Amino acid sequence: MTVNPRQSFKLKLCIRVFLVSALTFFTVIAASIYFVRQEVRADLDALVDAKLNYALRALDEGLSTTQVSAENLAGICNSPLVSNRSDSIYSLCEHFLNFNPRIQGVCIGYEPNVVAGHEEGFSPYIMRTDSGFIRRDLAETKDYRESNWYKVAHDTGVPYWSKPFEESNGTLITSYNIPLKDKNGKVYSVVAVDLNLNVMNDSLQMLKPYPSAMLTVVDEDGTFIAHPNRDYIMKQSLESVIATATYAPNHEIIDDIKAHKRGWGEYETENDRYYVYYAPVEANGWTVTLEVPLSEVAGGYHKMFNTILIVMVLGIVLLILVSLVVIHRLTKPLESFAAAAKDISHGNFHVKLPVINDHNELYDLRQALVSMELSLDKHIEELAAASASKATMESELNVARKIQMAMVPKTYPDREDVDVFASITPAKAVGGDLYDFMLDGDDLFFCIGDVSGKGVPAALVMAITRALFRISAVHLSRPAEIASTINNTLAENNSESMFVTMFIGKCNLKTGEFTCCNCGHNPPATNGRIKDMSKLIVEPCDEAAFMQHVPTNLPIGVIEGFDYKEITMTVTPGVSIFLYTDGVTEAENKKKELFGEQRLLDRLCEIGKKGSARQIVNYVSDDVHRHARTVDQSDDITMLCFKYKVKDV
Repeated sequence: MTVNPRQSFKLKLCIRVFLVSALTFFTVIAASIYFVRQEVRADLDALVDAKLNYALRALDEGLSTTQVSAENLAGICNSPLVSNRSDSIYSLCEHFLNFNPRIQGVCIGYEPNVVAGHEEGFSPYIMRTDSGFIRRDLAETKDYRESNWYKVAHDTGVPYWSKPFEESNGTLITSYNIPLKDKNGKVYSVVAVDLNLNVMNDSLQMLKPYPSAMLTVVDEDGTFIAHPNRDYIMKQSLESVIATATYAPNHEIIDDIKAHKRGWGEYETENDRYYVYYAPVEANGWTVTLEVPLSEVAGGYHKMFNTILIVMVLGIVLLILVSLVVIHRLTKPLESFAAAAKDISHGNFHVKLPVINDHNELYDLRQALVSMELSLDKHIEELAAASASKATMESELNVARKIQMAMVPKTYPDREDVDVFASITPAKAVGGDLYDFMLDGDDLFFCIGDVSGKGVPAALVMAITRALFRISAVHLSRPAEIASTINNTLAENNSESMFVTMFIGKCNLKTGEFTCCNCGHNPPATNGRIKDMSKLIVEPCDEAAFMQHVPTNLPIGVIEGFDYKEITMTVTPGVSIFLYTDGVTEAENKKKELFGEQRLLDRLCEIGKKGSARQIVNYVSDDVHRHARTVDQSDDITMLCFKYKVKDV
């Protein structure tokens, strides 16, 4: 057996206090981190949503203001009150720019022969600079009618926002282009009003909620038109950034931006995790994005929780030290009690116990130990007396067993015409099974019985029953008469309602006449069979079976005056009759399986006609013990075998 090493109760108590405290602390910290992160995330969503809405309003305001101004200019240009001379058109455009400081420039493209003196076409362009306005006629340097701003508006006949483009001076421009139509609906001119996107980019970057956050605007193709890094504007796109990324991009974000959806997503790089929020600009298909690094958002509460964690660890260390001191003081009496209990276990029932002044569990433990000392002292005295009494009882039971075993016959008839052998194995010191046989001339009387109950009472009834059998067999010649005599005697004063199952038989060894009376006992097994039921002659055969034709009466001792019936048959040489008690067939093994009647018949069949009575009994007995193996015997096991050998000597 493995013995576990001794473990200190104080140490185990300290460890449990530490574990419970640490678990409590960590649970609180984990819950706090979870809820604070949820709150921070909710605040972040609200903050970013407000910034995006502000950026969208700023863009919508700039675009809508430019669009309204362009429509006003187009209305003026299309009015018949406006002169079609070039100097008047220049003056009109400069006047327009003076009243619209947000607009970078104006360009008007005319079809040939619309403006006086310009048969090949005329396209005045006025651009705002720090020193004033610059005038230029695009018709002098290129065919403006092939440019997108003019061609798309002229061919479609509807206003539109052009794709952003960069001027030679680095200014990023987008223009709102409006076609002018004559009375017949024919486009004769296109008015283009330019919006400076550099100014828009500078104003948008001021909306960033965190220093490391990045606010961008991309056009419908994903090209950056606003970015904190100006090198990205009109030179990089979402696709190009993804193509050169060293981390796994979130393609769902790109797909949503291309589909002009509003939402958010996240991706992770080698150094940080980023939240990306995006919303479309309804006026022209652009998208505003705001990218926020998680480290900057969570930096504050990470620092706070690191401080709390350090304080918690120091608190746990302090708690352990305090717990050690307190637990040592509390458990010191327990050590004394443990030592006292050890001395008591070694037989010292007068150990001095520590004094406990407080009326608590330790006080109750001391009182219990004092009471245990007194009880053990008294119990040892009683145990010594009981042991002496038990030894006397066991000695007397052993004597009773020897007397009981001496009562059953040990010598068998020394005759050539019969072979008898029997055995009895009590389950306890004394048992309630019996067997007996006696010769009266050529008549062999024999019996086997099983008294109800076990132990000494059954042994006493067994002794009385055997004595009554011997006395009755001397004076009576019929088994039924013997059974009636024993029954009347036992039933007369049977206050304990004990009874005996018996099988009583008589065989004339000269003639083979066999008379038997079954008093509630197991039917005997035999290797004989009756060929003629009218004559009841039993002849030997190669099989074993129970003698079912023997009538069964009540057990002996149940009802006084019961009329017992018997049966007479003739056995021939070679016939064996095997009598047994239920301890044979009801013997159990570890699986609670019974030995059983069929197994008994199988063993009798195996031993066959050639086996002697002793061999038959020993063969069955050995098999019963093989079946039970180490299982304790629960009932007395008794067997008697009678084998008729010759008809006449």
